[in-house]
Amino acid sequence: MTYDSLKGAMKKKMWIVSLLSLQFLILVGSCAHAPQANQTHQEEHEIPMPPLLPKQNHDTLPPQVGQILKLTKDKVYQILVKRPKELYVTYDRELPYDLLPFEMRNSDYVSIGSAFSLAPKKFLTCAHVFGLHTRSYPEDFYLKDAMDKIYKVHMITKYSVHHDIAEFTLENNIELPLINIAKQTPEIGDPVYSVGNALGFGISVRGGIMSSLTPETEFGEWKNIRFSAAASPGNSGGPLVNERGEVIGIIQAKSSSENLNYSYPISELGRLPENAALVKQKMQYSPYGQRELYTAEFKLKLPQESIELQRNLSKKFREESDEKAKDFFHKHEKKFFYQDPQVNKYLRFQLVGKFWNKIAKQKNEEWGNYTPEYRSERFDQNEELTYGLTGNNEATSVFYGHFVYRHADNVSLAGLWENPAPAITRILNMVTGPIKLSDVTLKVTNLNRPEETEFYEDQLHRYWRIDTWRLRSIGTSLVSACLPHPKGLACHFLAPMTADLEVYGGTSLLKYELGSWMISLAGQLKEWTEFLQLPKKFTSAWSDLQIDQNEKGNWSMATNTFKFQHEFPPIFNRIEVSLETGYDFSLPLKQRIVGLGFYDGFGESNFTLLPHLRPQDNAKEEEKVLWKQTVLKESSYAEEVAREKNEKKMVYVWQKNGEGKLIHLNANVSSLKLPVIYRSFCYTDTHHPDENVKNWCNNFGKAFTITDGL
Repeated sequence: MTYDSLKGAMKKKMWIVSLLSLQFLILVGSCAHAPQANQTHQEEHEIPMPPLLPKQNHDTLPPQVGQILKLTKDKVYQILVKRPKELYVTYDRELPYDLLPFEMRNSDYVSIGSAFSLAPKKFLTCAHVFGLHTRSYPEDFYLKDAMDKIYKVHMITKYSVHHDIAEFTLENNIELPLINIAKQTPEIGDPVYSVGNALGFGISVRGGIMSSLTPETEFGEWKNIRFSAAASPGNSGGPLVNERGEVIGIIQAKSSSENLNYSYPISELGRLPENAALVKQKMQYSPYGQRELYTAEFKLKLPQESIELQRNLSKKFREESDEKAKDFFHKHEKKFFYQDPQVNKYLRFQLVGKFWNKIAKQKNEEWGNYTPEYRSERFDQNEELTYGLTGNNEATSVFYGHFVYRHADNVSLAGLWENPAPAITRILNMVTGPIKLSDVTLKVTNLNRPEETEFYEDQLHRYWRIDTWRLRSIGTSLVSACLPHPKGLACHFLAPMTADLEVYGGTSLLKYELGSWMISLAGQLKEWTEFLQLPKKFTSAWSDLQIDQNEKGNWSMATNTFKFQHEFPPIFNRIEVSLETGYDFSLPLKQRIVGLGFYDGFGESNFTLLPHLRPQDNAKEEEKVLWKQTVLKESSYAEEVAREKNEKKMVYVWQKNGEGKLIHLNANVSSLKLPVIYRSFCYTDTHHPDENVKNWCNNFGKAFTITDGL
């Protein structure tokens, strides 16, 4: 499930210059357009430097602006965090700190917003400046005054995501100069001034007018002040003042296209709950085309230290997201693929293939199989990456892709399953492209270990390993959800903005998407042997599989559905076995092996066997027609060699006799009542004689004994 409509959840926030995280921007609102953190294949992520501002000369300022600056400059403060460090990510070169302006280059702190004080020992800023509900790792905050003295933020005494306001105290209960509250109610057309840490370069003042009062966008519970004074990244949390330097509002956001900005009225501060952190935010789920809005709403008791509150908010968001997701899927479960009778046929067996395919509704609203376009890249020591891209959703800041990763010869499957970082590093560099910070291009050389790991059982009873990394330098997270594969890993890969991931409860939404993706597992004998040695929890669908090969090249296989014994012909130079699981609906969603294929390992020759179930009475007419044509051999499934491009293709149609052996289908009307028939497909290159192709295809089918019906 993608993180759909994150833009709606974040629309009132602004982006503030921080030069933190070396993307030179962090998510604290929409005061500046966020750079797209994830571009399409091989595009660089351009994250520009902020413009350098000329030093202000107070003597040249308009008289009123200069007076406001004198009244407020010692009463408006900067909010800081310590310059971040990558904990688990290594790059191919030093991060370009040398490109930062002098003050930022030589400071251990980075400025992220503004604050002021209305009451002794208590300070106000915007909730999104702290971003406690969106930060992915614990962090202390600091306040810097006009004399460049730095104080540590101590307790959060009020915090409202809904109102975007935070109140806090300083360590040792420090008191700093207060700013006065306006004594008169402001009116439309009155002069107003934005005061704050514009672009992270210190306190500045810009003038304009109060343009309008506009209902807040989500619930219309109060009216925000709209004003024309300039507000830049960094102004968030600073005061909007009148011509006497008195506070009338708290600057929160800016229109993306025009200089018409938002401020929370200071007269509305009484709406904030006492001694509580309030979350009230509209969210949207839209999996499988089922769109639904809901409001995440809860409270946490205050005061708390900022790090403690951040941890508790993150935990609560995830719990809330998990609960809402479960409620949503319970409400709509009959509309989803694993509950819809129309898609049982897709669950009973899948087309044998080597890449992911998804059960999804097509453009005509009918269910079907969807396989993304994919490509493969090979590296040294037989390392290989096959990947397909769902794309980069600009509205949600989410890059989404899928891959099958074959580990290098010097890496064991068990070792890769314990530490998937090399595979994720490979796909990050191959698929998303290099990262560009200012004029410097960076490449991730090692993700080291993930910051979070969890195991999840999906709706089809498969166990996934879900890992999360956070690239603090660019404000992006990486999430992989993997199943073990005989060759290595079969995974889904997300690269959302970190703040977006946190707001939507971490991996909660991704989990419910996993059940709709299917994949065949393919590997050589030694690869299957290594795969079956993994913990049974992750290989339960294959627990009864037995594969063996003797010295003469004879293969034997046994599962709970079939037995197979055969000597492979010389055209199979390197045998690879692909097995497909399906689901037995007499025992709800019980996995079993239902199809298989043999490949020569070079893509030149293969054999596959798949069941074809008789259509149910309510099936579509075209399904009934295809069944009839196949059984009566009136379709293209004829027992003859057909040439397609540079290949020879042989198709046989089989039925099971009383002993479970496959025999050639007796094409007559009575055969139409069979519950299942079997089709075998043989492909090889054109240099093999037709008669040889017919013989080995025929012998393949006769080597099977069906024990429980595919």
